[in-house]
Amino acid sequence: MKKLVVTWSFLLIAAMTFAQSGKRELNNAYNAYSNGYLDRALTAINKCMEYEDTKNDAKTWMYRGNIFLQIADTKDAEYKALSNNAAEEAFESYKKALELDPNVSVGMRIATPAVGLKFCSQMLIQEAVDILKSGQNLDRAVTLAEKSHLADKSDDNNTYIYGYCAEMAGKKDIAKKCYTSLVNKKTKLNIFPYVRLASLFKDENDTAHAIKVVQICESIFLTPEKYDVNAATSASIIYMWAGQNDKATELMTQALEKDPNNHTLLINYGSELTNQKHYSEAEKYLKKALELQPNDFYVNYNLGNCYYNNYVDHYKNLDNIEDDAAYEAAKTEMEKLLNNSRPYLEKAHEIEPNDNNTLIMLKLIYSRIPGAEKELDAVNQQLNALKK
Repeated sequence: MKKLVVTWSFLLIAAMTFAQSGKRELNNAYNAYSNGYLDRALTAINKCMEYEDTKNDAKTWMYRGNIFLQIADTKDAEYKALSNNAAEEAFESYKKALELDPNVSVGMRIATPAVGLKFCSQMLIQEAVDILKSGQNLDRAVTLAEKSHLADKSDDNNTYIYGYCAEMAGKKDIAKKCYTSLVNKKTKLNIFPYVRLASLFKDENDTAHAIKVVQICESIFLTPEKYDVNAATSASIIYMWAGQNDKATELMTQALEKDPNNHTLLINYGSELTNQKHYSEAEKYLKKALELQPNDFYVNYNLGNCYYNNYVDHYKNLDNIEDDAAYEAAKTEMEKLLNNSRPYLEKAHEIEPNDNNTLIMLKLIYSRIPGAEKELDAVNQQLNALKK
């Protein structure tokens, strides 16, 4: 019997020692973190995940979140290399701490999950933006932006970027949900949530919802106290698409009265007028933009594109003309439009020699103009070179 008592005593001591080990590692993690030894802190906090007394403790997850957040934020390359997704690890840790104990608080600079999550939100959204700029792995950008949004749903900018990342990745349902939430709360962040949502409705040919969105946008950004000419341009484009040309013209007239030399505004509106086949109006706005900046690539390209699209529409209607005189007049007009297009696209090519769209447009033009065989060969050679 005495031997049995000794055995049980040994097991009890071993269990107590094991139970204390998690707390000891948690203390080690705290001390290492406080002294800036992030490698030691990470090693200790990972060990805490092995012990029953600490692996489900909200404070453990708070410490873990703080350690990973510091790794994400450090400028030290050696510590930075400890994790390639430190901000995400911090996010998951704070979220776990919050689930385990909504009221948890620790004696650290970042004391609560709510504060930690706000820091995570900013880091994650910056990562998402960096990926978005690179144009690579957009699904990854969406994942990071979503976590940023979940970390701080009060930040309208994060919600917008989440929506935009989703839209660029082809996840339009997510994009619409994000934009709609901002439009419904009438965010004053900027006009972009309104513009993007209206454009999505436009793509779906949903006139009623597109108009509703721009009307809300107008009520916020086109007031006597605050008049945003870019909002006016965007709204006018939607009105024009919806067939409300008088309203579109009214808004553009107001915008140009307030900022008559806004080069970008003139190009954007002129380009949309081209898309809507209002070529004479488009020519007027684009030529004014050209007067302001004659060496701008975009205005030269868009003006050339305006004339060429007009030429194409004339060409398509040629077979419907039965009267010989009218037919010849139409052909003469077509030739004029094609020749008008040429110098502007050549100027655009001079400014941006490797722009693929400009080269394709010039190829189409040269193939239709007698005597331009040499120019056509040169463009074909350059297009082939760009493909390699």
